[in-house]
Amino acid sequence: MVDVRPLLFANALALMLLVTAGFAAVRDEQPQTDILPPAVEETLADLPPEPERPHASGVVFRDQAPEPEPPVVSERFHIDPIAPKAEQLAKAEPLSAMARQTDARPAPTTGTLTLRSNVMDDRVTINGKVYGATRLDLELPPGRYDIAIEKPGHQPWSRSVELAAGEALTLVGQLEAYTAVNYRNGEWIGGVRTGDGTWQDNSGARYEGHFVNGQFEGRGTLTLANGDVLTGTWDDGQLNGAGSLTTADGVLYVGGFRDNEFHGLGALTYPDGRTYEGEFSNGEFHGNGAEVFADGKKYEGQYMEGQFHGKGRLRNPNGSSIEATFKHGEPYGQVRLTTAAGEVFTARTTEPGVCYREKSYRATQCPQLEGW
Repeated sequence: MVDVRPLLFANALALMLLVTAGFAAVRDEQPQTDILPPAVEETLADLPPEPERPHASGVVFRDQAPEPEPPVVSERFHIDPIAPKAEQLAKAEPLSAMARQTDARPAPTTGTLTLRSNVMDDRVTINGKVYGATRLDLELPPGRYDIAIEKPGHQPWSRSVELAAGEALTLVGQLEAYTAVNYRNGEWIGGVRTGDGTWQDNSGARYEGHFVNGQFEGRGTLTLANGDVLTGTWDDGQLNGAGSLTTADGVLYVGGFRDNEFHGLGALTYPDGRTYEGEFSNGEFHGNGAEVFADGKKYEGQYMEGQFHGKGRLRNPNGSSIEATFKHGEPYGQVRLTTAAGEVFTARTTEPGVCYREKSYRATQCPQLEGW
């Protein structure tokens, strides 16, 4: 007959260890005793008496306990040999303290802006300030940034972004190369209206140069149907700035323009040899200038709306001259007359024909001078 007492004893011992581990958390607050739980005592009480075992010599020793077999513990249980004490748990640092340590790190004050593009030798402008070419990696304070990437011959690329502290933002600009503009028979071929190209209307006028949104813009040349040629800097379809005009009948102008009219400093030459060099306003001589006429006369002085106006001197081809303050093209007030021989007279427009020799108060007849 098999002796089952060692097996029952091992199971009872395992049960006792489980119960003891379950109350480990309160063991420090309760006095420890050697009293076994009732369930264990009842289990031990039900065990049959230990049988007598003979010794090898044949003598039976009743007080010798048999060699116990290894205990069998159910796989459903796991007993931690080291149970943490309540006082050890109380000393562990709480999670809130760990969170406070993490929050103690300084908050970021800048963001990272990374800029790239699909072309070389471009130029980056941020809020009006030039930063050079991409590739760029910038540390910037939080805020709004207007970004433009440009390169000659390409359509500019731009974006507006909000950069937050601690944010890393990457932008890649795609710049498209301008293609040729071609306007014929009232149509923009391919729909291209910006870039370099040509324009020709039904009258035969032809423009070659740069365009922006279908308007002449930048440097270009316009040849009109009558043969006149306008070359210079265009703005919104009109000459503005430095330019030139050559007409089919031989007029040549080189100088400033404003809205297709002579404006600012310039030089004008006519086919008959007449020339003017000086200031213009709205297409007319205005300000200081010098004009040489086809017959050889020369005027140097002030102009207003194309006429002598203000202080000036009119010289004749024979060397005689009239120096005066002019008003609407005519001498006005006191006049200084110089003959071809070098004689000097003074006169007044209020006393026609009456002159006075230089340094003399005696009236005399005025000399015959062209223009007086």
